[in-house]
Amino acid sequence: MSSAGETRRRWSPFKAAISFRPAPISAHDLIWALGSFCALHRKPFDPNLVAQQFPPPHATDSLVKAARALGFKVHQRERGVDKLVGSHMPALIVLNPAADSAANDPGPSTDSRLAMLVQAHPDRVVLFHAGTNTPTTYETADFATIYAGTLLLLTPQ
Repeated sequence: MSSAGETRRRWSPFKAAISFRPAPISAHDLIWALGSFCALHRKPFDPNLVAQQFPPPHATDSLVKAARALGFKVHQRERGVDKLVGSHMPALIVLNPAADSAANDPGPSTDSRLAMLVQAHPDRVVLFHAGTNTPTTYETADFATIYAGTLLLLTPQ
């Protein structure tokens, strides 16, 4: 209840500003992520055109802008490892810089790496590292050491 003269404020997702600190990512990871999601959703994709329209330096906010330009809705979430079970899959996740040794083309050590999360169970996760087409399974404790805590959900509009 509000007292006389007080106005009640309603919560709105458009007014609740959540600030995410953009994580730097390599051009390779940006192109891989967008190309992978376009292929999954049968959307046309031209890596050269994306590279022209979104020049370096790249960060997760660049990825969000490019994905929206390609016709995806993008939701960025900060999620702990324990909250990944039940998340929509597949999803992009951000891995800690220099912690990702399974990728084919590692960027500079200051860049975070991307991966596509395809399964999350209480005891393990399955993902594809950027640039690979072979799934990697991690025990949850091992995954927690490389996961940066950011999840990006891309869905076609």
